Amino acid sequence: MRRLTQLIAMKKLFVLCLFCVNSLCSQENIRKDTTYAYLTETIVHTNILKAKKVESENKFYINSRSNDLVKGGKSRIILPIQIPKNTVRWYYEFTASRNESEVSNTINTFNLLSELSDYAEKEGLDTAVSKLTPPPGAHICDIYLVDKTNALLFRNKKEFNFDLDGSRENFKSGIVPVLTSKERTVYLAIKNPNNIYGIHVGIQVVALVQVTKSAKKAYRIPVITSSLKK
Repeated sequence: MRRLTQLIAMKKLFVLCLFCVNSLCSQENIRKDTTYAYLTETIVHTNILKAKKVESENKFYINSRSNDLVKGGKSRIILPIQIPKNTVRWYYEFTASRNESEVSNTINTFNLLSELSDYAEKEGLDTAVSKLTPPPGAHICDIYLVDKTNALLFRNKKEFNFDLDGSRENFKSGIVPVLTSKERTVYLAIKNPNNIYGIHVGIQVVALVQVTKSAKKAYRIPVITSSLKK
């Protein structure tokens, strides 16, 4: 009886081995063929930078400090800046001169919006920063980047704090890059440090905003078929 059981087990093992060999041989004879079916489309989303004008080409006159004290003129002005949502970085372009016509002419040449649009879209943010063309300027001014609390302190001629990177002292002209902050509204506090002469200033603010660009993209869905080798 024991001998019969062993023979049955050996027969089952032989059949199993034979099945495995046949299966492997069959798989070797199968050829996989890839063909491409119908075209289909999907929506691809890409984040890009767009230049957006925040503050147009504004011109201001700031009195001298002596006129501020004696005649009641303002030697300080505050310009609120509304930072757009999803701003990555923003810039202000600035020029100052005692000659009003010089400032007016310089403002007409402000090209910050166009330059940022070209460089940011085609060459990237780092290239945009290095290639921007600063405007000319003739006389100095102080310009500080502050929040609302410190803007009020600045206006009342009290001690105030300011963002060092976004501020300039003894500044005739230039383009200043500013990293975005949590504040949606910030202020440029501008002061004429001269005791005798008033000064004209021109300013423009442009933000680089991250937007999502959506586009359709066509592609084919691969379909794999199988057939026996000849």
